[in-house]
Amino acid sequence: MSQHFNRCPRQAWLCLLVTFGLAACSVTPVTPPAPPFFDSVPAAPLATASSSVAVAVRRATPTSALAGAQGDAGIQATLAEYGAATGDDAAGSKTAAFTTLQDFANPHGLYARAWWFADDGRADMSEVLAVILYTEGNTSWDVRTAVLARFLWYCGGQGNNCQGPALIDFLSYFQPWREPWVAPGFTSDNAQQYESLAQDLVNQRAGLLTAMIPGADAYIHSNAGLSLGGPIDWLHTSFHFANVDPTWDTFLRAQLHRLPNGPSRLWVLTMGDASRVCGSRFVCADMTQPRG
Repeated sequence: MSQHFNRCPRQAWLCLLVTFGLAACSVTPVTPPAPPFFDSVPAAPLATASSSVAVAVRRATPTSALAGAQGDAGIQATLAEYGAATGDDAAGSKTAAFTTLQDFANPHGLYARAWWFADDGRADMSEVLAVILYTEGNTSWDVRTAVLARFLWYCGGQGNNCQGPALIDFLSYFQPWREPWVAPGFTSDNAQQYESLAQDLVNQRAGLLTAMIPGADAYIHSNAGLSLGGPIDWLHTSFHFANVDPTWDTFLRAQLHRLPNGPSRLWVLTMGDASRVCGSRFVCADMTQPRG
């Protein structure tokens, strides 16, 4: 699987790339090849990321929108505005993320028999997150923490209402979401084990979520997200992850004075780590390729 550490902002007044990662996934058509239905195949997840994802610093959200939203509110709002949701997408990763979301939410489509339609016939935000937590972080606590942190970064305070560019920027980071046909566990019922944590994340409930990310229950996405004044200590929160090239593995061991976070040279980095090994919290070379 290809890996990547990055994200791409959208506001014209401030744009900061957080890039760790692989060469761009070129996805030209709106609908990629139809994936097979893997509803009983166990996942063997590896951490991934996309080449055109972005950290967007948006306007402050004055009040939390967590209460009262139907579980698929943000999903349906996003699907209604393809152009606005994907924006500039030269690499195709946002289009790929949008297409998967479209298929994921269609009860009569590719995933009609998937577990997330069994209870109420619709796909909710927490079910999207459960699938990502399983396909990306099933074998790694650190990767699961990074997935939670990324959702909070883009969607904190929005819950089920998270939509448009924020939701697509979040989703387009993850290779199993962009390319579900190469993720054997994408429709596995085993993902349901993460639904409780996903619901805690959407509703920003204290408990396991705040044990993993202190301050997560109080965070609201805003233009103060890059400062140290908010409830989350972003500099020390897992945020980027990838299975890196051996040359980068050697470099990271020497610079950070520790071992990788998992097998296959899996590295999970905080923004603070990135500032040390990349010279910036937000921009790094493609660590899946040999270090120049």
